[in-house]
Amino acid sequence: MTTTTFYNHFADKYVLLASIYNKEIEPAFSQLGSKIIWRDALRIFCTTLSDKQSFFLNALKNTSGQNSFRYATNDYAIDLLRERLRILGKEDALPIEIDFLAKYYMRSVSEMIQDWFIGGQKIPLDNFIELLVLAMPGPLKKRLL
Repeated sequence: MTTTTFYNHFADKYVLLASIYNKEIEPAFSQLGSKIIWRDALRIFCTTLSDKQSFFLNALKNTSGQNSFRYATNDYAIDLLRERLRILGKEDALPIEIDFLAKYYMRSVSEMIQDWFIGGQKIPLDNFIELLVLAMPGPLKKRLL
């Protein structure tokens, strides 16, 4: 692949790295509410990182800034959650409160998962998932749990 071809598909290497992760987690969102529950989705988000540990550790530790792997994966997950909530609620658009809480919660979840992963996964996975569920705002619990 030439440099020109690469940049026709990806803005930079961070977008490429994020794209790889995003493709892995995307099915969790599309199946949420029909084939899997939120806890299952959280497990997929965590195990996707763990299954390719050295690759994703490198991506998380060696990128920073607004166009980093973290931002690209967080923003993508937020968009996927918003869309899934809209579909599950059978709404043309999310109510402002739900939209805000989805962004707030998913950004927090993404950051916490990445910190948990970088920090050596000191909290056992099942306990960690329960903490993420516990932190979910009430209005989202009504829609996701």
